[in-house]
Amino acid sequence: MSELHNFVESKLLFPLPLSQTPLSLLLSLYLYLYFYYSHYVEKVSGTLTGFDSNVNLILVNTVERVFSEDSPVEFVDVGLYLVRGDEVAIIGLVDDELDHSIDWSSMRSCPLQQVRH
Repeated sequence: MSELHNFVESKLLFPLPLSQTPLSLLLSLYLYLYFYYSHYVEKVSGTLTGFDSNVNLILVNTVERVFSEDSPVEFVDVGLYLVRGDEVAIIGLVDDELDHSIDWSSMRSCPLQQVRH
C-alpha cells in the first residue's frame, strides 16, 4: 500500500502527504477507465478533470482502444468524454512506462462480451 501512496504523492502538484491531500488534487492523475455502456464494453483512458457525488466523470484527451481478432489494436482519439456514474465499473491508475512498453501493433483480441446482469 505504501508503494501506491508514494506513486500518488509523486504525481501531486503540491507536496502534501496523501492523508492530508484533498481529493480534488488527485484529479490531475492519468487514469484508465473501464466501463460498460448499454450494449458493449469500452476501454478508454484519459485525464480525469471532474466528477460529482454520483461518480459522473469528465475526461479530456480521451483515447479508446478498439480490439479485434483480425487487426491490431486501433486507437480512436475521442477528446472530451462524459461518463455517467452508473456506467463505471473499474477505475485504476496507469503505469505509463508499462503501457508504452506494450507492442500494441502485434496484439489481437476478440472484443469483450456484453455485461449481463
